[in-house]
Amino acid sequence: MITLYYLAQFYPLALLVHLFCAIFFVGYFLVEIVLLKAVYPKLTPEAKSVFGARKVRMIFISLLVLFISGGVMASAYIGGENGYMTNSLQTLLCVKIALSVLLVALVLYWYIIVKVLQKPLPFKKLMHPLTFILLVAIVVISKLMVLV
Repeated sequence: MITLYYLAQFYPLALLVHLFCAIFFVGYFLVEIVLLKAVYPKLTPEAKSVFGARKVRMIFISLLVLFISGGVMASAYIGGENGYMTNSLQTLLCVKIALSVLLVALVLYWYIIVKVLQKPLPFKKLMHPLTFILLVAIVVISKLMVLV
């Protein structure tokens, strides 16, 4: 059985993986919002399908790695003898986890509507800005956690 002590041994590795994956994920959304919105309408349908398939894979793989590494790191601060929301660090971490779960729910909603059901997204124009706002909030909370 995996214990909290066992997971804590992997904290430095999880931190490194989490940091690189977060940089990639946030950077990807920045590039998509700023650059690709201007270029995407000019692409051929074939290029759009290739780009779309890669985009889905990259988003899901990076989100999965972020959640696994984040869970390993969170186990060092929350749960067990540490308790839940007993200090400001744990409170910020719980808010960060809640925002992360909301982000995953948003991505899963997009995937189910667009890729599985193949229907147009009801609030397509809000999807990227909302995702970006969540990402910025998560990064700001991460920086606040360093100060606490």
